[in-house]
Amino acid sequence: MQATLRKSRDDGLVLHIPDTLAKRARMSDGEIVNVRLNGVELVVSKRPRYKLKDLLARHSPAKNHGEVSWGQDVGREVVPA
Repeated sequence: MQATLRKSRDDGLVLHIPDTLAKRARMSDGEIVNVRLNGVELVVSKRPRYKLKDLLARHSPAKNHGEVSWGQDVGREVVPA
């Protein structure tokens, strides 16, 4: 299947992907994708979508730490009591 490169307004290129291919890849308008070069091939892939519960499931209490002292507040950091 072919896609088309077109000049964009900001001197970049826009990759026009046919709807059938976008649907098969489960990609939609405005979606942010990863782009990388593999030799001379341009590889476009979906960005992973993370859920907070999945990220927190990998967390263990052993990774917790106490407060960190950064010293006295200065300038506009000072918060009135």
